[in-house]
Amino acid sequence: MEPRRPENHRQYEAQDATEHEQDSSIAKFRPHPEAVREEQGGNQPRNRIAEYQSGDNARQANFPSLGGLGRLLARRDVSVSFLLTAIGQYTLMASVWGFIPILAKRMGAGNVQISLLVTVHIVFIILGSLIASRHARLVKGRGMLTISFVLMAAGIGLAAIAPSLVWIFAAQVIHGLSIGLSYPVLMGLAIENVPPEERSTAMGLHQSIYAIGLFAGPWVSGILADFLGIQPMFAITALACLILGVLGVRWLFLDRPLVKRTA
Repeated sequence: MEPRRPENHRQYEAQDATEHEQDSSIAKFRPHPEAVREEQGGNQPRNRIAEYQSGDNARQANFPSLGGLGRLLARRDVSVSFLLTAIGQYTLMASVWGFIPILAKRMGAGNVQISLLVTVHIVFIILGSLIASRHARLVKGRGMLTISFVLMAAGIGLAAIAPSLVWIFAAQVIHGLSIGLSYPVLMGLAIENVPPEERSTAMGLHQSIYAIGLFAGPWVSGILADFLGIQPMFAITALACLILGVLGVRWLFLDRPLVKRTA
């Protein structure tokens, strides 16, 4: 005699049949383990990172050698551009980010006026960069750089003889304009004739060398200001900037035309 089955056995049988059909449909789309191993080249799993590093898409890391750095620094267009940028950064740290706020405070400027001095300087840096990019096709870098270093010296020289805050604001305008004109031109000249594979190295050197100006600006100007005073220090800085800047630009463009005309 067969055991009595529960009344809802038909419901259980229908549920089992449905689950069996679902398992069968999933198995149709599931790859066989042996086929997966065969595609992967055996029982060892594929190391896709190793394949990428050793395949056609591998990227070779080219680290600059000491000889390569030396060759870049031996190029006049590269090294002189770096040094001229360092001069500009020296004047920036010696004046705007150094002793201009101190001088302005001695003349009675408050916190708002000192903040405006920095803001005005930054605005005219942006304006100078726009002018440099606008006239880059008409005026060759020599003319632009000569003008910029004359303005740079004039701005610092104006601070050296400034009797009031109005003169300090005028000095900020002139110096900011000069930095905006010179920096993008010098950065472009530093890599203009450098091979593409060495340009990233040249830009790294550019930032390393002009950092010398960032360091020496507060240090040297601080020593001079301590012995001579702030405004005499500005006068010496302006004179040195004018002489070194103009001579450096002349040396940089010994064999290049002054003006480039376009049709």
